[in-house]
Amino acid sequence: MPHRLPRLSRRAVLAAAAALPLVPAPARAQPQAAPAVVARKLTLATGEKSFRPEGKPSPVILVEGQSPGPVIRVTKGDMVDLTVENRLDAPTALHIHGLRGANAAEGMPGLAGASAIAPGETRTLRIATPDSGTYLLMPSLQGRVGEQLERGLAGAFIVEEAAPPAVDLDHVALLDDVRAGADGVLDPAFDRRLEQGRVGRLGNVLLVNGRPAPETLPLRPGARIRLRLASIANARVMPMRFENMKATVIALDGQPCDPFDPLKRTVVLLPGSRYDLMLDLPNEAGKEARVMVAIETGFAVVTFKTEGEPLPARPPVAPLAPNDVPASIRLQSAARTELAISGGLERPAAAPGAVIPLPDEAELAKRFPDRLKIWSLNSGFSSGFSGKPLLTVKRGAPVVIALTNRSPWPQVMTVHGHVFRLLHPLDDGWEPYFLDTIHLPPGTTSRIAFDAANPGKWAIRSMIAEHYDAGVATWFEVQ
Repeated sequence: MPHRLPRLSRRAVLAAAAALPLVPAPARAQPQAAPAVVARKLTLATGEKSFRPEGKPSPVILVEGQSPGPVIRVTKGDMVDLTVENRLDAPTALHIHGLRGANAAEGMPGLAGASAIAPGETRTLRIATPDSGTYLLMPSLQGRVGEQLERGLAGAFIVEEAAPPAVDLDHVALLDDVRAGADGVLDPAFDRRLEQGRVGRLGNVLLVNGRPAPETLPLRPGARIRLRLASIANARVMPMRFENMKATVIALDGQPCDPFDPLKRTVVLLPGSRYDLMLDLPNEAGKEARVMVAIETGFAVVTFKTEGEPLPARPPVAPLAPNDVPASIRLQSAARTELAISGGLERPAAAPGAVIPLPDEAELAKRFPDRLKIWSLNSGFSSGFSGKPLLTVKRGAPVVIALTNRSPWPQVMTVHGHVFRLLHPLDDGWEPYFLDTIHLPPGTTSRIAFDAANPGKWAIRSMIAEHYDAGVATWFEVQ
């Protein structure tokens, strides 16, 4: 995550309203214009592609003929009618990850009356866009997310600012890692308890926008790029490094922040997390700048090559216009609760370099006939969305949740319908940015705080697809 800044960022106070005109009758409020309705159609169908050069075709999910789907771009304030036609042979559900919309459009079966989209069904989801930012279209039907996400059911959902910053390129980089054999075919073993009870499904082929990395883009020297960096990986946590260019973070998980240079030019990309960055390329032609996954010696995912005449120097990076998020949270009057995650499979201990035999899947099936029992929330608290809520609060109430990972495996958790502050360890302040997704290493506790401003029933769940399919999910209610 980004380094801690020395003080909290504060939004500017709005100017005082102008004095009322001196007229006999009271002034009438001007009616607000109705939001523009934007229609988008997404047809989900089966298709094929190979994940290795000249490999065999592998079954995938096509979203409007692409895998992952096309980038959807709308403007803040638009009402989006997203019509989904399910031509797959399995039910599905779609969710705009990170967008603080209405509860009825959540697309989370089991909450707020939502249901799966059956094979052959066409359904229109009406999605409000109160926030600008970078978001993700992702599958959300528990029990099927691991396979549907790995097969390409995902896409970027961009809500533009009314006045976007001037750049030479606004580029989306959706990162993924998939597991494919030497023949380029996806490993078909999706529902393995071994992965559901450990770290999730890790891949061996790195993709950017659905194609093997790296992606190479020619640009003029001195170009400024808005890079929308996002992960649709099932489980992989990816440290990202920016080489031979200036990188400035301007938003995290869709929410603008005070621009800052990431520590050691590195950020950590979690499954489902997003970074908006301004990248300034070298001023000389013939240079390369690379966005790298900083694992082992590093893997380039996007390479920029400078060609042609240099562009004029750009001004310093300015903050984006903020969304409607609270400048402060009343921690002293917050409703507080804990969500502790335990269970999972044992983590084997062995000498360095030793080969550890993997548990047999048949034995794991005997041990966990109900895969929803692999993990435990709050020492037996019912998983999923059918039990009691973790918390019930009134709209506008401040909330603090202590998220504790008591398991031997990393957890990545998200809160729906809200964005949160990450509190300092002593509850004496918070980090100067908002998030919707957080990484919990084994044996750690992180406290998050938010104002429960969005009424409805909302999920708190794992963003590791296999953990979510195995029951790492609960909910809270804002009345």
